[in-house]
Amino acid sequence: MSRIEPITTVGSQSVSRYDLLLAALPIPLLLGIGSGVLTDLPLAAAAGLGSVPSALLLAYGLFVHAPRPERMRERGRST
Repeated sequence: MSRIEPITTVGSQSVSRYDLLLAALPIPLLLGIGSGVLTDLPLAAAAGLGSVPSALLLAYGLFVHAPRPERMRERGRST
């Protein structure tokens, strides 16, 4: 599978890995906050722990597999 191909298509719109990455960013943080509310963990500590996976996802999207102009141009041609 090419890195520029859409992962799936919803209606007439294609969903790329960057769309999924943006959708996944708040999930670990929300899970951390939820665990802080539901358990005896301090809310600040739980939110801090939940932010670590979010930061790792962000770093992956920005530095490991960053969107590049040539990827975006090729993707624009294929759709």
